[in-house]
Amino acid sequence: MIVIHIGVLPEQPVPDDALVLYEPESYTAIRHRIRAAIDAREALDVYVKHPVCWSWFWDLEDYGFIRITNDDPAEQLKRKLRAPMIPAELIENPWRILELELLDLPDPSEKVDDVWAWIIEQKLGMTWTISEPSFQHLRDLADWYVDGVVPQELRERASEIERSWLSKATGKLKGAYQSFLQHPRQNALFLCCWQSLRMYDESVRERWLDEEGWYEPSLIWVAEKLPPLSFPNIARTRLSPKAHVYWNTYFQRNLVNER
Repeated sequence: MIVIHIGVLPEQPVPDDALVLYEPESYTAIRHRIRAAIDAREALDVYVKHPVCWSWFWDLEDYGFIRITNDDPAEQLKRKLRAPMIPAELIENPWRILELELLDLPDPSEKVDDVWAWIIEQKLGMTWTISEPSFQHLRDLADWYVDGVVPQELRERASEIERSWLSKATGKLKGAYQSFLQHPRQNALFLCCWQSLRMYDESVRERWLDEEGWYEPSLIWVAEKLPPLSFPNIARTRLSPKAHVYWNTYFQRNLVNER
């Protein structure tokens, strides 16, 4: 089978053994190679990377031994998701599909009607698909932000989601979201640590977190309000030396007092 891939972007990877058309000047030579493959009944993959040439192989569509496939990332994504349509933003900026590695994700078991919702779930996780704000959701969002990073290509979309949460939240919940989203990763570390270190005096917690740049006193009430958060690995690593010093000092002091 001879497969002619049109709609290929310059940055799209192709197999090492493929025949690639980069410039219109190479068109005739490529046609000779295709003719030789037809005569020899040999398999051949041709990738057409110059957009001017994408429509130049129309006359080969009737050959039973030749298949022309559109490898434009937007078309590939549409086939992958069995979606009725792809967002105009992705059609106009197909490189974003490659940057987000959407074509490498597992195929969905069912057709996708809301492409953006699928992308957000796959790249950011379920926490970002929740539309209604709550303290439970804010807890999950803090847990996500400890290690999670919003890709550059999705920051505008993520900002829209955050604005939606803020518009729906009211009262103290709205204030909690507003404070948290100002510096989400730093605030996530504060919330997780303030909860997990509650066995220590507030002055100890304040000193340790301030030394790490994670102290945010305006969120203390939020930490008390949220469901339990996990203790991040980065906090374990950074705070373990402080805890060792704390407990060594504590036991040495008690040992002196006992004497």
